[in-house]
Amino acid sequence: MVRWGFWRNRTHNLARMSLGDLVVAFFSYYAVLVYLGFAAAALWLTALWFEGWLPLFAAGVFAAVVYPLAWYLIHRWVLHGQYLYRSQLTAKVWKRIHFDHHQDPHNLVVLFGALYTTIPAIALVTIPVGYLIGGESAAALAFAIGIFSTVFYEFCHCVQHLNTTPKTAFMRQVKKYHLAHHFHNEQGNFGITNYLWDRLFGTFYPEPKLRPKSATVFNIGYTDEMAQRYPWVAALLFVNGVQVERTALPPDAAAADLKHYRETLPNGRSYEIVEISDAHFLDILPETLVEPGHYFVMGDHRDASNDSRNPEFGAIALEAIEDRASVIWLSSNWRRIGKNVQPTP
Repeated sequence: MVRWGFWRNRTHNLARMSLGDLVVAFFSYYAVLVYLGFAAAALWLTALWFEGWLPLFAAGVFAAVVYPLAWYLIHRWVLHGQYLYRSQLTAKVWKRIHFDHHQDPHNLVVLFGALYTTIPAIALVTIPVGYLIGGESAAALAFAIGIFSTVFYEFCHCVQHLNTTPKTAFMRQVKKYHLAHHFHNEQGNFGITNYLWDRLFGTFYPEPKLRPKSATVFNIGYTDEMAQRYPWVAALLFVNGVQVERTALPPDAAAADLKHYRETLPNGRSYEIVEISDAHFLDILPETLVEPGHYFVMGDHRDASNDSRNPEFGAIALEAIEDRASVIWLSSNWRRIGKNVQPTP
């Protein structure tokens, strides 16, 4: 992910940020800057191809009305659907654009949509109908309004996850509905600022007590059983945006009941790991930014290692690292005691 300025070497937890912090982070985030650049270009094209005000007005009204519906349909049946994680081709995209956000709702890094999905979706929803309404100029304006609506939605979405009480009654109300979607029952309240379509489709609930507590509110249906059947989300490991290669190996005689793999980091370093499954709760985490002077450590027994994946453990400061481990001196498996720790090439 691109990082500079306020975002360089920093992580952002909305639960610990003020509105002022959010404004600075929001308008310096690369995706928001790209959105505003697209919107400016679209407005310039609107003026360049201008043929009259009536088509522009009609296209603008269309874009403003259809955007909440499009978001509702995508949010409910695509992002909360049960099919994107079932394909190895779409598992990575689904994890990035929605699963990570439900796993860690206050992590600002994974709250924003991915540009490679949002820009094409906005274009497909707005440009064709805008063109049919009033030609090139109306198509450009419809796209610009779609972009501005996205920026507005994204900002309101961020505000809803701040650990503060909004000053306006409107924002207090929509925050209440959205947090119920995240922490009570994810099968409702799919809107962000507009809950008209939730009301029309019967998925709106104004009070949590009106819906049972969902057991899948944080994993949005990607349960341990689903992870066993469709492991592509749980098996994804990235370092600096590059996926770590993993190759299955024959079972280790000292741990025959565990799966055995070799992982190869982007820098070419390779090592072996064992694990019971890819469905362990520490296997599925959102993006984590490692602060300067710290190391993100992971154990070779992925299901039993209390390592940096645990937020209570976190990354290790350089000054806390004493030396390299060389010998296994204690293990629940007596066959491993006294063996050398596998060196990293």
